Amino acid sequence: AFSDGGFAATQMWDKNSMFPFVALRLLFEMDTGWVWEWNPKSGFRKVPDSEGSMPNGIASSPDDRFLFVNHYAGDRMVKIDRENGAVVG
Repeated sequence: AFSDGGFAATQMWDKNSMFPFVALRLLFEMDTGWVWEWNPKSGFRKVPDSEGSMPNGIASSPDDRFLFVNHYAGDRMVKIDRENGAVVG
């Protein structure tokens, strides 16, 4: 949750994809999902460059500037700048 009343959430994979296709992507640690952000003024937006392998788990920095996203099947966590989507850590 953010101080402006918004929030962020992960989408682990495209729900329109057939699961065998998703499973193959997981096997090779390819991107399957991304991060959504919602705020009261503009609604939902996909966070730029937030794609990863089975993103599942998210937190924000106390100042709301960064998102920390766990890429479960990719065995990594990334730090994303919310303003421009850059992976900074």
